[in-house]
Amino acid sequence: NKNVAIGGLIGIAAAAWVASGVIGGKPKLPASKEQKSASGEIQRVTVATLKAEPHMVELVVHGRTQAIRQVQIRTETNGQVAQIVADKGTLAKEGDILCQLRADAREAQLAQAKAKLDQATLEWNAAQSLGKKGYNSATQVATSKANFDAATAAARAAEIELERTKLRAPFNGIVDNRYVNVGDYMRSGDPCEMIVDLDPILIVGSVSEAEVVGLEVGNSGRAHLATGEEIDGRVRFVAKSAEASTRTFSVEIEAPNPDHAVRDGLTADVRIGTRQLLAHHISPAILTLDEAGKVGVRVVENGIVHFRAVQIVSDDPTGVWVAGLPETVTVITIGQEFVSEGQHVMAVPAGGKS
Repeated sequence: NKNVAIGGLIGIAAAAWVASGVIGGKPKLPASKEQKSASGEIQRVTVATLKAEPHMVELVVHGRTQAIRQVQIRTETNGQVAQIVADKGTLAKEGDILCQLRADAREAQLAQAKAKLDQATLEWNAAQSLGKKGYNSATQVATSKANFDAATAAARAAEIELERTKLRAPFNGIVDNRYVNVGDYMRSGDPCEMIVDLDPILIVGSVSEAEVVGLEVGNSGRAHLATGEEIDGRVRFVAKSAEASTRTFSVEIEAPNPDHAVRDGLTADVRIGTRQLLAHHISPAILTLDEAGKVGVRVVENGIVHFRAVQIVSDDPTGVWVAGLPETVTVITIGQEFVSEGQHVMAVPAGGKS
């Protein structure tokens, strides 16, 4: 068929023409730096002009809460437990009796010691009087004085032994554990109860060699606890020597806890302000990398795109704070991935007309 043959020849000719353009034709020239669109317009990008603000650089310390002090109340004598005065959970004041042992013969021993002291006091007074009148020798006076001193010491020892049956709180705190019951026999050194002091509460953590440089006693911080609570405190201790195994430095943050709401042993993250500087708050979405792998943003200066490296100093739920940019800068917020260094663009403010 003549028409079919003509159509075939036209198809072969068209294919040859296309192939000649791919194989032997001139390569397509790269687009100019102005990157004009098909309509001849310069590429447009959305920008925002940002001004640097004073920003407190924060260091995050991961740690846990810890009672500022805790101690097991141990007996200094032997005896049977007569009474548990303050049970677990009781808020005790310094000097309050927590556990009471049976006095047994101690009260009688104290009464006997006091009676001997009364007798020795009378003899000592009489010996002094007679000595002044010359009726007693110096040796008799000295003997009487020695008896008086010995009786005084024995009475005091008996008082101390009786007092040891009363196990008292050494400081204000909460009874956190009890180890004995009424009727148990305790020997000297056995624990009766544990008392903890939670006000103030400590948050104990550690920082690396790089982080410890900007950390000082007195720096303020805010702790976020695993329970969802947040408390404010101040750094009270920064170790001068590192842990040999981890090469980290211990840090203690002290926070008020008057109602004892914060417990011992909770996981906590503390943000501590270390220094203030000028920084820009941006969305992490506009961060990009240059060919060398540096983190930065693309900015527009006099209509030309430039890459500016930045240092991320901190972050929050709404964005990141970066340093290293001019105090006032115009950053590309939309379209930065489609432009390159030195390219001419038309900057359109966010919310402006395209």
